[in-house]
Amino acid sequence: LILLSCSVFDAAVVATAGNPCGEWKKVESGSTCYSIRTANSLSEAQFSLLNTTINCDALQVGQKLCVAGAEKLYCEDHVSVSAGDSCWLIRTAHGMDERQFMEMNEGLECDQLSIGQKLCIRASPEQPASTTAPVESSPAPPVFSCPETVSIQSGDTCYSLSQRYGLNETEFDEINADINCDSLEVGTSICVSREGCHLRYETRSGDSCHRIAVAFKISLDELRAANEGVDCDRLEVGRRLCVWRTSPAAVSKLSCAANIRVKEGDTCWSVSVAHGVSVDEIRMLNPSVDCDRLQIDVEICVKAEEMQ
Repeated sequence: LILLSCSVFDAAVVATAGNPCGEWKKVESGSTCYSIRTANSLSEAQFSLLNTTINCDALQVGQKLCVAGAEKLYCEDHVSVSAGDSCWLIRTAHGMDERQFMEMNEGLECDQLSIGQKLCIRASPEQPASTTAPVESSPAPPVFSCPETVSIQSGDTCYSLSQRYGLNETEFDEINADINCDSLEVGTSICVSREGCHLRYETRSGDSCHRIAVAFKISLDELRAANEGVDCDRLEVGRRLCVWRTSPAAVSKLSCAANIRVKEGDTCWSVSVAHGVSVDEIRMLNPSVDCDRLQIDVEICVKAEEMQ
């Protein structure tokens, strides 16, 4: 009688073990396999079959463990990953929560997406009949692709970056859905704009919107339009204002008044200090110059007539 009982039990569990997980639990500090399975009314055999690859002696905080089986799902529609996509962008574009999305894409590593990878966006517990003609999927709604990113520097926080680039908390979170603000990594790219900007100027003590607009040959209205929400009466030092949202070709409006030839050891910063201009102004006057790879013997403009 005991052998028969165990046989029936094992068959029931095995029938769900290979299926997508119905419920996940994250490992917290102090958690063990025993505490998690007992809290979810699972026997050791059930828990092991739902988590066949888990090493209970080496659990990590944040690791996900399966605590309930689910019906096997069959994908009915999918999309291909494009540049700039993330799991959050794709699932929200198709009205899914995280659990639904991960059940349809079992084993998916959201931090390792590759362009062209196919992700399921609609599934059914019933396998489609082999005679059913394939259903053409509608084009996926366009997903956000960040037009302007910067590398995180030591000391940066999500708050300091959002303030520097004039973003409120909601805007910053929306364009950086995959960023964990509690553990920023130096060198990681982070999005700072929805629309992008060809050139930014970092405000200094004594600056005003009028002075900046004149220096970069734009109107006050253009400056305000490119920097939504900027308060010209209380201009913060260190704010990265967009002063050139157009293409580099627009720089031709400025006539160069002084050129120098780059010599060994020069950087955009050292050149800007030597000629009394900002690094932003150097970049504006030389849109084809890469300040991270300044080449020796190249001529660069250090002053325009409007900046004299």
